[in-house]
Amino acid sequence: MQRRDALRNIGLSLGYIAATPTIISLLNSCTEEKEPDWMPASFSKADGELFAKTLEIILPETDTPGARTLDIPQFLDQFVAEAMPEKQAMLYTEGFNAYKNKVMEVTGLDAEELHKAKTTDLEPIIAETLKKSKDEEVEIYKVISTYQKSIEDGTDAKLAEGTALYAFMNDTRSLAIWAFKANEYIGEQVLAYESIPGRQAGCVDLQETTGGKAWSLS
Repeated sequence: MQRRDALRNIGLSLGYIAATPTIISLLNSCTEEKEPDWMPASFSKADGELFAKTLEIILPETDTPGARTLDIPQFLDQFVAEAMPEKQAMLYTEGFNAYKNKVMEVTGLDAEELHKAKTTDLEPIIAETLKKSKDEEVEIYKVISTYQKSIEDGTDAKLAEGTALYAFMNDTRSLAIWAFKANEYIGEQVLAYESIPGRQAGCVDLQETTGGKAWSLS
């Protein structure tokens, strides 16, 4: 299956995402304002480059624009800083730190050199992290739920690095796909798009109606 076809059919996987005014504003600003020297809000500059490289692996440049072209790293950086719920943001940051530790372990780079990590270094880490069965995923999120409840109750809790790493990578993949589908160019040029929606059709064949494309979120 072509990457474009796969992305057309993927739905949202993070329940807390909604098209709030704050998020719409972030989408617009990241689309309209190209930043030649991006200074991340949620990461250091070196960490931001690692984050961007990771997103480019998840959404590479092929027959459709990749993560960098669509400014997805900038958008998700702002989303984490300004719109992600605090509890989720804390877990996301913890997971990113676990990812950094893994990259340093694999590459021998120190924290200030992470921008030098190569795609060939990162791809196996990402693939191995996400290679979980459904049963394993269920158990991981049970652990995360218990951890988050302990934090809320003011109890000391420690999340294993492997668990935090999986949560970060899985959320990053879901966020990247959501941001891709919410992007104006993708919404209008790749997905099924109507500038003035409103027509309601009941039981129709998606292949006949949109050529098999998912409807645009834009």
